Amino acid sequence: MTNEILKLVKQDLSSIPFHNNLDDISRWIALGSEYHIAIHQINTSQDHPDEYIKPHKHNAEELNIILSNDEIFQYRIMINDEENIINAPSVVMIPKDTIHSANVVKGKGFYICIVFQKNYEATE
Repeated sequence: MTNEILKLVKQDLSSIPFHNNLDDISRWIALGSEYHIAIHQINTSQDHPDEYIKPHKHNAEELNIILSNDEIFQYRIMINDEENIINAPSVVMIPKDTIHSANVVKGKGFYICIVFQKNYEATE
């Protein structure tokens, strides 16, 4: 890894396989990284019944960081067939080749996703 400052650019969620756009979620990616780094900003405190990430797997490990200043910020993390409600602040490791999804339940904050391979493959 080199010492660099990486520029973040806004990108539609739907540009990533198994992801859908939602009006109250913005996404930025880091350009020039040797990893896939994406930051999702959830912009409303309303409950989020809509799923925006469908179950999938990667050929690389993934790290999820869930952060907020809100009193309640929750994500529903599915790993294989196990569903977990995760409160911020939390960190979740997803092993490579593991079926998973992550969807906001309620609150607002940041969901940071780091896949430890820039050009990873995502499959069902």
